[in-house]
Parts: sequence; C-alpha cells; structure tokens
Amino acid sequence: MVRLLVVSVVFCMMLVVSCADEELSLSETQYYGNMAEMICKKEFECCKKGQSGDEYFNEVDCVIYWKKELAKINTDLLPVDWNDSNAGTCFEYWERINYYDNQCDEQINMNVDLYDEGSIYACSNLLDGTLNMGATCSVSNPDVDKSINYNECREGLFCHSTMKTCQELRKINDSCEEDFKCDYRSHLYCGPGKICTILPKENESCTNSNACYESGKKLYCNSGNCSKYSAVGESCKSNLCDPSLDLYCSEAGNEFTCKFRKEGSVQCIDDDECISRDCSDSVCTKGTNTLSGLICEENSSGGLNDVYCDKIFNCEETAEYRSYLGGSVEGCIDILEAEECLNYNSSKANECAICYDGLSCAEFSADFYEESSLCSVCEEVCSD
Repeated sequence: MVRLLVVSVVFCMMLVVSCADEELSLSETQYYGNMAEMICKKEFECCKKGQSGDEYFNEVDCVIYWKKELAKINTDLLPVDWNDSNAGTCFEYWERINYYDNQCDEQINMNVDLYDEGSIYACSNLLDGTLNMGATCSVSNPDVDKSINYNECREGLFCHSTMKTCQELRKINDSCEEDFKCDYRSHLYCGPGKICTILPKENESCTNSNACYESGKKLYCNSGNCSKYSAVGESCKSNLCDPSLDLYCSEAGNEFTCKFRKEGSVQCIDDDECISRDCSDSVCTKGTNTLSGLICEENSSGGLNDVYCDKIFNCEETAEYRSYLGGSVEGCIDILEAEECLNYNSSKANECAICYDGLSCAEFSADFYEESSLCSVCEEVCSD
C-alpha cells in the first residue's frame, strides 16, 4: 500500500458521485472525505485480503486511516482560501476520464478525448492565495505537508524567493530566472537569455528542459522538435504513443503502429503489450493495480497478520493468550512478522486471511485451540 505517494496527487483524484447537471462545489473536508472513501472502496474491491499493507485490513479502518493522513496537510496554516468550485470541477473531470474494468484487474485507464484544459487548471488551483502585491510571503512552510503546491500570493502574483514579497508575474520579453516567475496564464516559460518566452508549438524547436504547448494538442519535445503524441492506429516509427491512453508501439511486420495494450489472458510476445506489463508463457497476466500509484501488495502477509491478531484481541475466548502475543494488536503483528516463514505462499495467505475474517469468535477459538480445522488452508501458508 503506497502511503503519501497518493497524497502527492491528492488534487488529481476522482469523485465517487458527481452531478452532471449542476456545477459541483466541494469544501476541503468534503473533498478529502470523499477521496478517502474512494481510495478504500477501490482498494478493497480490487485487492485481495492481505494486499493492503499493515495499517488496516478492512474498508472502514482504511477510510479512518486515509482521513487522518490527509488531515496532515494543514492548509489552515496557510494564507490561502479553498476553492470549492475548482474542487468540484476537478473531481468531475477525473470521474469523466478515469474508469476501471468490471473485475478491477487492470490499471486505471484514461480517455483523453475528454481532455479539458479548464479542468486541468482547476485541479492545479484548489488553493487561492490571499496576499496582495508587496505583502510578505514565505516560499515554504515547514508545518505543512511538503507534497502540496501552493502560492500564498493572489492570482497573477508569485512569492519572490529572495525578497520574500509578492511580485507580479513576468510578461513576455521580461527578464526571469525560473519558469514559475513567468505568467503561466499566457503559456510563458523562462526561455533563452533568461527572457519570458511563449512555449513552442507543434513543429517548432524545443529543448528537453521546457514543455511544448498548443491549445487542444498533446505535445512533447521529440529530439528538439515539438511533436504530437501518436494516437491509436497512428504511426509510432518516429513519434511516441500517447502514454495516457495506455498504448504500445506494435512493431509486428515492421508496421510501427500504436495499439491499445492487451488485457489478461490475451496472447502476447512482449511485456510492453500487456496492461499488466507482464507477458508470461505468451499470455498477458492480469494485473492487480487499483489506482495509479496505489498497488496491491502481492507479497505482503500484513493482511493475514492483521486479521489473526485482531481476532485474538477482540474475541474473549482467546483473551488468556494476549499477554503472550505482545499485549496489543500492534505487538502481536510485530511478533508474527518477526517469525520466519519458509516458502511463503501469498495466495494461500490471502485465502487464510479471508477464512479467518469470516469466522465468528467461537469458530475462531475452536480453530485456535485446534478443536476443529475450519481454516486448514492456513497450514499451507508456510512450508518446509
């Protein structure tokens, strides 16, 4: 379970429920609350038991965990206002362009036919600075999560790193030192000669240190020249396939054509052809990714240990053994994780965790004291 990596893309997630006819507005609390619920819903829909790490083992605890993690962001400490309208627009945008397959076996996909510059802007501007021209500002706040990008100064201003005051964004042909000092609203960057310059368009020259931009087009710097990413069915002999569409460049018969990556159980030749990026025995395996950056842990025994220890410390029938197992759920987990497990079988561990989780306290106690063998699969998790 990826921890604060998800927080680094906290402003680029999707809403569980959207309103198509009315403009959606979300407060900061609503935004993070819905995001926590969405993360956990998808994680426990897609991951098997035992693949979610050690912080939680059910959806309810998962939501509690993520709400606490997101609360660490501490935007109340900043001279900024939360933009409810941009938050709603951002959520609806990600709801439109992201979808999962029915089994939730594959990575997230994106439909960039719905690419919307206005929504991208909204996702990048959930916090509105409140400081006026000339006001004292700070480039960073040590009490605020470093994963957040924010500008304390009002729209059209930036915080000068040396002067520590809000200054006006530089216009075209103004001198500059860094890209962020040039007016991004006019698509400027700090170009040659340290002059604010318009970003190059398709077929114009570029360097890898700056982006390309032209309204309605997805461009990248291709060997010194701004080029469009190739879409499905287009040639990839000299251009890259659009990475957001999850395409690969098929070289079969020297055709060099962009094609959609293949789902699980489809024949393949190379790993790059598969959504899971794994071609085994000439067949694409099914992946287990649930969110971009949030990956189920195939080799983690955390879920099994969590379930087992939770039963020990919540069932009165096994209370007498608690002192021998760390005295708490956390202590119990630490003890189990320290034990050697030869030939660990993640599949059997998942089955074992599911079995234990479904037992009543009376049933678990009977299994624990070896009065019955309701979860015999647990004996196959580790083997000599």
